[in-house]
Amino acid sequence: MKNRQVDFFSHRLLPPIVTDYLAGNDFLKPFYKYIPSYDSVPSVIKDKSGQKIDRNLLSEILTKQYSSINPSEKVKENISLLKSEKTFTVTTGHQLNLFTGPLYFIYKILTTIQLAAKFSERFPEYRFVPVYWMATEDHDFEEINHIHLFGEKLEWQKKGIKNAGGPSGKLGTENIEPLIELIGQKIKNENGSEKVIELLRNAYVKHHSLAAATQYLVNELFGKYGLLILDANERQLKEKFAEVMKDDLLNHTSFKLVNETSKRLEEKYDVQVHPREINLFYMTDNSRERIAADDKKYLKELETAPEKLSPNVVLRPLYQEMLLPNVAIVGGPAEIAYWLQYKKMLEYYNVNFPMLVLRKSFMFLDEKVTGVMKQLNLNVEDLFLPVDDLINNFIDGIPGVNLDDERKAIEKSFLSVIEKLSSTDATLKSSAEAEREKALQSIEKLELKLRKAEKNKHDIEIGKIKKLKEKLFPEGMPQERYENFIPYYLKYREEFFEMLLSNGDVFDFKLNVLHGGKTPEGKTSEAAFPPTSGQ
Repeated sequence: MKNRQVDFFSHRLLPPIVTDYLAGNDFLKPFYKYIPSYDSVPSVIKDKSGQKIDRNLLSEILTKQYSSINPSEKVKENISLLKSEKTFTVTTGHQLNLFTGPLYFIYKILTTIQLAAKFSERFPEYRFVPVYWMATEDHDFEEINHIHLFGEKLEWQKKGIKNAGGPSGKLGTENIEPLIELIGQKIKNENGSEKVIELLRNAYVKHHSLAAATQYLVNELFGKYGLLILDANERQLKEKFAEVMKDDLLNHTSFKLVNETSKRLEEKYDVQVHPREINLFYMTDNSRERIAADDKKYLKELETAPEKLSPNVVLRPLYQEMLLPNVAIVGGPAEIAYWLQYKKMLEYYNVNFPMLVLRKSFMFLDEKVTGVMKQLNLNVEDLFLPVDDLINNFIDGIPGVNLDDERKAIEKSFLSVIEKLSSTDATLKSSAEAEREKALQSIEKLELKLRKAEKNKHDIEIGKIKKLKEKLFPEGMPQERYENFIPYYLKYREEFFEMLLSNGDVFDFKLNVLHGGKTPEGKTSEAAFPPTSGQ
């Protein structure tokens, strides 16, 4: 595949707070600790080494969690390596989206894998292990119960799900097989469809909770890279976090610190997270309820069953950094934004603040898209314009569609007339200027009619422009936030992940626009690709 990198900054593809973070804006420097670059790694290692991590417990928990699946030798090695003080982690976290959810989940995982590998190459005296932190305690079912496949939304129905009111990891998968069958019908004519359906069945039919199904699926896809999958909903791990949870219940420390930081950030930006006085939930298999600020009965629960208390989006990063020997967090724009609210909180609890790394982003242009781009004379940058601007630019490019020459001729003629009239009778100048304005307005009206006629004449091309935008930005969203990985996995097989790993450095911080290349069957998907302006 060929890669055309597009600058995030010039196209305003990121929220201002993330753009300013990547640009090193002075205002944001107090809100993070390390510049996102390879050069920062030795400093992160030095600082993180001063924090006590229960590595043996971490390795023990992971070994237990992998006992029901078949981990690769690389996974087993990485679990063992965690016991060493010379081993550090690179982590990304994500909720349990159905069938991996949108493409950007895949991008987060692969960025994490690539970053750990790059760190290991550059700093061979240490080992770096990629970790996927499964957010099994989230409970927003509507966010995770669907995928978009070939432009169609396919949903997992809540009716009949065991533990439907509880944390997502506890959701039963007993009623999911009809949805897998439906996917099978949608992809039955694609090469490799049987393998994909078998993978989904093995994950979601043979495993009876969403956490177990997700662990199996992600391990099958990425286990060969040594990715470790951690579910932190474990009693022994929650015990390590018990003092922080007690402090949150009694003193509301996280609320005070994060709220103070948020107020400072709000001087320039919209903040991502608004902390509550207590940032914990009470959790059972079938419920996850917010703990009210005036409710102290959970202190006893904390002593006897700490696993029933669940940190929210404010406390979860602190929990994560207390458990893991982490040097870097990989996240999307929203995650980078809310991590910038947490530095003061982590410092209060003597937990090192990690390097924040924006995940890689991709856009795929297949042969149909690149063919349309060539036909319409569009370059990559054009793809990010509003559809109305694209249509107007196309119409502007049609010879004779504007009346600029005629407008100039009128201006020139009236200039001569005004000079003659003014030299004879100065009072006639205003009349002449008024007539000039009338003539120019007439030209403008005629030009609008001409443009409308050209639009009607080129309705096929305009339709292609609209379809192009809808394909690359379905429902107004970037491709990566909408489409599932299955169509790409069918087309490229295992090479799909290798393409994503090999294109673009983690610290490029650019959108990687991929096009061309060959499928595993050897069929070319190369098409004419117009050059990017300025490159």
